[in-house]
Amino acid sequence: MCLSSAHYRSSPSLRLPKPGHALQVGVQRKLAANLSACRSSGTDFLPLVAETRSGLAEDTIHTITNISRAIENRCGTSDSTPTTSHLFGRVAVALWRGSASLWLHRLPTIPPSLDGVA
Repeated sequence: MCLSSAHYRSSPSLRLPKPGHALQVGVQRKLAANLSACRSSGTDFLPLVAETRSGLAEDTIHTITNISRAIENRCGTSDSTPTTSHLFGRVAVALWRGSASLWLHRLPTIPPSLDGVA
């Protein structure tokens, strides 16, 4: 959907959220739901939040980068580009596969009489 930014500039009462706002809401929602249970059991909780079209929260990017550095240190490699690229590629593929699965298993919302099937 393409929106004209001039329309929103002319309306001072309408405030648009900043880019990444939905990701931060997701992080806060996951923290509120799981942080206390993890702390009470003595476990660390790192929310990995992503949008369905591969938008990643800053915390998620930082966590994946730290994981790739840990893998490089463990394997003794010095070049971080292949490991980091591989991990981000795996995350992107997992997101696309999850989205495709949701689309494939959804229930149709159009009645068969309107769709021409009945």
